[in-house]
Amino acid sequence: MGDDGDDQRTDDPRRPSGDPGEDKTVPRVDLALQELSVTVTGRSNDDLEDVEESARDLMGYLVAEAGELEEDHDEYGLS
Repeated sequence: MGDDGDDQRTDDPRRPSGDPGEDKTVPRVDLALQELSVTVTGRSNDDLEDVEESARDLMGYLVAEAGELEEDHDEYGLS
């Protein structure tokens, strides 16, 4: 905690705390699932819920692709 009592934390776990000069109107969502991680940053006029939905959609796509890669053999003989 700083001398003025401001500890720079946020109540919303989806929105990371940052430097005091950081634009807090830009929504950002970080997701991690085992070995996959996704970061989606919107524009200042995007809603956090829309950015969160995009991050979930992207994570779902990556999980599906990872599942297919595990099931199928690599054409280059790497798996």
